[in-house]
Amino acid sequence: TLFRSINELAHGDLKMLTENRKVVSNDELMYNIFIQTFLSITTFHNLTGYYHNDAHYGNFLYQINKEKGYYHYTYNNTSYYLKACEYNIIIYDYGYATKSYKKYNKKALLDYIKIIKAFMNESDGWGYFPDLPSDLFNETMLFIRDALMMEYDSGFKDENIQNLIIEKLLLYVMENFYPN
Repeated sequence: TLFRSINELAHGDLKMLTENRKVVSNDELMYNIFIQTFLSITTFHNLTGYYHNDAHYGNFLYQINKEKGYYHYTYNNTSYYLKACEYNIIIYDYGYATKSYKKYNKKALLDYIKIIKAFMNESDGWGYFPDLPSDLFNETMLFIRDALMMEYDSGFKDENIQNLIIEKLLLYVMENFYPN
């Protein structure tokens, strides 16, 4: 048929990736997948005006990627580049999505707060392994989770959620932890 569902075209989901020791033991790959996951949520929020409300690792699909080079993103008239990796992450299943009626709605943070657990080890999140991901990667995810929770609990309404995610969290990760 001409039309196929996105899940038919996917090779698997984020849960499958996080249960793969080869993937989870590679910090560079994990940072890349994490960044793609957060960018997919931000893009979904920004383009649709909806919140996903069901951001678990079964709702982030991947396709195997053979492309080389970098993906180009533009934010606030600044170019950013993310190295192409072997997996492209795609947000999926919008059945619980709800419309946002406010410029700032801390409900948007819940999508990020929930899915970050997929990137933590067994004792801190949904991880499959007690020793993976690496301690440094896991600590970075805990730091980001705590920053998101602090923002959620404070409900500081002057903050733009997209700016918080991109400028204060993703760019921080890219500049301080993500190689290349």
